[in-house]
Amino acid sequence: MGYGRYVISVLIYAVIVYKPAVLLAGDKIGIWLAIGAGVAGGIGGIAFYFLMTTKDASIVAPLTAVYPALTAILAFIFLHEQLTFVRVVGIILATMAVVLLSL
Repeated sequence: MGYGRYVISVLIYAVIVYKPAVLLAGDKIGIWLAIGAGVAGGIGGIAFYFLMTTKDASIVAPLTAVYPALTAILAFIFLHEQLTFVRVVGIILATMAVVLLSL
């Protein structure tokens, strides 16, 4: 639970180095996206540690290793990036590996 100390130290640094008015005068959408990313990351970290304490690590850890596949799929949907044959095969093989490891 050392993240709280890290967040507090970053906030103190930001207030000392930058004026709060300058920090909040930036791109409003970018600020909200950064806040959302921080909240999502925090929820993801809590969920990971919760699952590691309640489920088998041999199932939970491989699931976390497949996040690049999810990133590629979301980039295809939202950013219209190309899913090449090699990427599709990689996603399929990674998913099959997770299924086989969880048996």
